[in-house]
Amino acid sequence: MYNRFNTYSKLLSQEHLKTFKKDNFFYKISTALIVFNSSFKDEMVTFATCDKYFEGVYLPKEEKIVLCSNALYHYSEFKDAIQRQLIKMYDHKWSENYSFSNCKHLACSEIWAANFHSKCSISTRRGSKFKTQKHKLEVDSANEYCVRDLAINYLKERDKCEMKAEKYVDFVWASCYNDYSPLSDDRIDKARSLTKIL
Repeated sequence: MYNRFNTYSKLLSQEHLKTFKKDNFFYKISTALIVFNSSFKDEMVTFATCDKYFEGVYLPKEEKIVLCSNALYHYSEFKDAIQRQLIKMYDHKWSENYSFSNCKHLACSEIWAANFHSKCSISTRRGSKFKTQKHKLEVDSANEYCVRDLAINYLKERDKCEMKAEKYVDFVWASCYNDYSPLSDDRIDKARSLTKIL
């Protein structure tokens, strides 16, 4: 039964990937990767059965995204997971000095990823018609709390960053929270070196 579920979850994840490739997020980030001499290919994504409850990981040297299909049964979970890893891939490509051993760099990626997570509903927040300025401020505040909390939890997955995850996220917050690239059409181009913003 366990093996059957794992096989089914991988097949389901393959279907989720097909659906995701029709999504606006995928279109924009895959197009943005071309600028940095990279292109998304299906073989970049592999599916695995994970012992711990992790969503997945991006492996920069291999240019691979490994997703834990047994933890991503629903499409919304799959979408959140692959968006997070694609953001890490994008950050690694555009920056001249991105380091996966630098907790501040990782914190910035996790903030960007959390901003697009369905739990924090950044698209809903942007598209909402607020009845009052107070209501707008309340929604903005709730979103910031959600993004910060999620980014901290993401960062804690790294042993090196776990103890000071809150401090790393707070340190880069002002530079990273309002950055929606490459999704925002009116964004200011990113600095090619992270040392310029962190």
